[in-house]
Amino acid sequence: GYDSCGVAIHDASLGTTPTGGLRRARSTARVAELLEQVRTEHVEGATGIAHTRWATHGAPAVHNAHPHFSHGSGPDEPLRLGRVALVHNGIIENHEALRASLQARGYVFTSQTDTEVIAHLVDSHYNGDLFQAVRAAVAELHGAYAIAVIH
Repeated sequence: GYDSCGVAIHDASLGTTPTGGLRRARSTARVAELLEQVRTEHVEGATGIAHTRWATHGAPAVHNAHPHFSHGSGPDEPLRLGRVALVHNGIIENHEALRASLQARGYVFTSQTDTEVIAHLVDSHYNGDLFQAVRAAVAELHGAYAIAVIH
């Protein structure tokens, strides 16, 4: 079974909103209830990622459900919300050290998951090329995992 589920969609009609065109719905209910939330909140678009979660870090709760958005600021940048959305399976062994480093650089965490660490790490490397940002972030991760990222 799973303890939570979620979906993030890139909605091109949002343009350059604070969430960069990303919309998200998450739930601790069943996928059928998430689908109703998606319909009600008009989470629509042509590209997306979805996830069902079995907790390894962080309790079963909506704020720990995937997908996670990057949010926070880099060293000299104003607050950014949702520049990347990320889902992950596996365990990041060095997530605590990475979290501390990202917090020192101004990133704000809303979950207890190692997944949110990866989202912020990808964001910290993002300079317009998502593939290169993911490559740089993955080079810093220790563990066994799989990720999917959209922006």
